[in-house]
Amino acid sequence: MASVSSIALSAGENAKTIRSARRLDRRRMLFWVVPPVAWFTVFMLIPYAMLLYTSLGRVEDMRFIPGLSLHNFIQVFTVDPYLSVIIKSARIGLMTAVLSAIVAYPLSFFLAFHVRSSRLKFLIYLLVIVPWWASYLVKAYAWKTILGSGGILNALLQKAGLTDEPVRIFLYNEFSVVVTLTYIFTPFAVLSIYAQLERIRHNLTEIALTQSYQDLTGQIIRRVVGIVRRVHEGFGALGLPPEQHRTDPELAGPALKGLDRHAVSQNDADDLLSDLGL
Repeated sequence: MASVSSIALSAGENAKTIRSARRLDRRRMLFWVVPPVAWFTVFMLIPYAMLLYTSLGRVEDMRFIPGLSLHNFIQVFTVDPYLSVIIKSARIGLMTAVLSAIVAYPLSFFLAFHVRSSRLKFLIYLLVIVPWWASYLVKAYAWKTILGSGGILNALLQKAGLTDEPVRIFLYNEFSVVVTLTYIFTPFAVLSIYAQLERIRHNLTEIALTQSYQDLTGQIIRRVVGIVRRVHEGFGALGLPPEQHRTDPELAGPALKGLDRHAVSQNDADDLLSDLGL
């Protein structure tokens, strides 16, 4: 009975220990999960909910009147300038995405497949991330300085003799907006594309290791050597006397002493290669 009681007591203590460990794990999880969830709720979900609530109401005499009307949504997609602004924004966004991908892909490909030095990879990473340290507005004003009438681009054009006065077509249009947004979002595209290419490279490595193709060049060389060995052994195994129409000595090759019992003709070689699938 004493042994049964001790076993039951030990089992109870183990159960308490397990429950305590689970409570500790839940507390740790809450410690890491609650802050970002709270931040996302306060600064994302609540403002979006307020925006949705406002969009369903209406304004009369500078006063907001709550409601559940879809009039504002219908007006956005049917009345100018709302519709034209949405279309223009979508066009600029699409051009920015395409140009950012075009600029970012070569660097991402080089970083994923050609950079082997960890130090060089870290340096390139650093150069990509450094622009994030500057404010969005700072980068936008930097391009305003570059493309403006007194900016670097106009100074180069005038110095090269291409223009006599500053050109104003580079600023305050879709071209300048797309160039600025492409510069701002290219680092995001670099890291996103690089992450996917790195996964592809890792998957290719796993496939190669799974298929035992660690050394593809060695596999090819061994295969060629095996074919040559089979051809040589086949020539050595030709021991039947040649047919009468193959006895032309001009078509007979040399016989190896101790290996061939007669001279090998071209027809024998053709038959052997045909049997080997060559």
